[in-house]
Amino acid sequence: IAYKMVVRKYGTIQLDFSLTNILHTAHKSIPYAHSSFLYPLASRVDVVFLGFFLGATSAGIYNVGYRLVFFLQFFPYFAGVALLPFLSRLALDSKSELSFLYRQAMDLIVLVGLPVASGVWLVAPDLIEIAFGDGFSESVTILRILTGLLFLCFLNHVLATFLMANNRQAERRRCL
Repeated sequence: IAYKMVVRKYGTIQLDFSLTNILHTAHKSIPYAHSSFLYPLASRVDVVFLGFFLGATSAGIYNVGYRLVFFLQFFPYFAGVALLPFLSRLALDSKSELSFLYRQAMDLIVLVGLPVASGVWLVAPDLIEIAFGDGFSESVTILRILTGLLFLCFLNHVLATFLMANNRQAERRRCL
């Protein structure tokens, strides 16, 4: 059904499997592939190092706090995914509108991100207890420290979306 809908709207699919086309596409996608690979690696290397240097217990206590921050990162991530096609069109059609939207997005991230991070900091003990139980009360301090990371992740996801929309994946890769 999906194939029929696509063919009806866009015509038949014509694939070009020439070696030069494949190499050209692969070369153009290297910065995006690097940033897609580096993000999960950069976001979890902390747990690996904690486990290696301080042991599994320390890594577990840290990971409980990080799991909650990781979950809350999905909100700005999906907001960025939803905005990407629109921002990509603006990057081609209207740089002034894109610049205006960038300023508005940054204001909104500060307006939303700081209260969310502050709220998580305030309810950290209850949040840990509800999500993981009394056995992880040591994770409250970790979660409170990581609320600063939560705010920075809000900024990161929005900035990454604007960089990708402007075809600046190489800068995103360097930031990661």
